[in-house]
Amino acid sequence: MQKSGCGKGSGVDRSRRATTISLKKKLKDKMAVQGQGRSQIMDALAEIQERHEAVRDVERKLLELQQIFLNIAVLVNAQGDMLDNIETQVSSAVNHVQQGNKGLITAKKHQKNSRK
Repeated sequence: MQKSGCGKGSGVDRSRRATTISLKKKLKDKMAVQGQGRSQIMDALAEIQERHEAVRDVERKLLELQQIFLNIAVLVNAQGDMLDNIETQVSSAVNHVQQGNKGLITAKKHQKNSRK
């Protein structure tokens, strides 16, 4: 049973169709906007992931650099010990040379005195 004035081609029917068409268009437009938004979100996500990987790569390289500096610190410390040892040996050699020179001077005096 159909109400009067609501039949096909009536004013109510035309109004209903116009409203339905308008609502369908609005829905399609909103879906298109939502699709663009999703695309933008996916692009932003991809960029964030790329930046995250770049940051992780920098972090790995910084850890490698830290290890290099630690190795250098160990080498510098070892070289410092070697330099201290060399300095001690040089100082000892200087003392021995000075004592040797004194001994030579004394020997020269004894030799000179024995020739007279």
